[in-house]
Amino acid sequence: LISSALALPMIGMRQLYKTNITLKKINEGLLRLMVATVDAQDPYTSGHSIRVSKYSQFISQVNGVTTRQAERVVRAALLHDVGKIYSEFAPVLRKPGRLTEKEYGIMKTHSKKGADLVAQVTHFEDLVPIVLSHHEAWDGSGYPNKISGEQIPLGARIIALADTIDAMSTSRPYRDGLPPAVIMAEIQKQAGRQFDPILCERLLAGWSAME
Repeated sequence: LISSALALPMIGMRQLYKTNITLKKINEGLLRLMVATVDAQDPYTSGHSIRVSKYSQFISQVNGVTTRQAERVVRAALLHDVGKIYSEFAPVLRKPGRLTEKEYGIMKTHSKKGADLVAQVTHFEDLVPIVLSHHEAWDGSGYPNKISGEQIPLGARIIALADTIDAMSTSRPYRDGLPPAVIMAEIQKQAGRQFDPILCERLLAGWSAME
């Protein structure tokens, strides 16, 4: 009787574990589907979210971020632009030239819309502040809430840096991708302004390993 009583909780635990694994796979598949849908909206930066996630992983690594926290940052990086899935962003994303002030205003809403979407998936709820804040700036000049410094979640600070690296290195209709030396110089220039200066310092010190 005692062994039977012990076996029941063990069976229940195994079933719960299998259920959690299944749910995790479903959520990961949902994440990939959402990312692919967003990337399909913008013909000029296909694969952007994947590249940002890889840069984010490297930045996390050189800054000594724990494995568990780095995994969260990578997931948030994959989802950072998911707000652009809405139809109002499609014509702006497909525009070959520079954006007007009105178009830029539309684009600035994507981080809040993305955070609201991510919040609907329970498995990703801890990523919401990161997705919301990935366009905040160290000096408080970013959006949507103009928070500054360490008020910005670490994951968001990492993604902001990774996002900019990919934006500068990717060719657009109005300019070619920038060479590494120019990108490094711009990161150094924006350290303490747009970006966390410590993240920048450690990234630049380990840059050769990323190339």
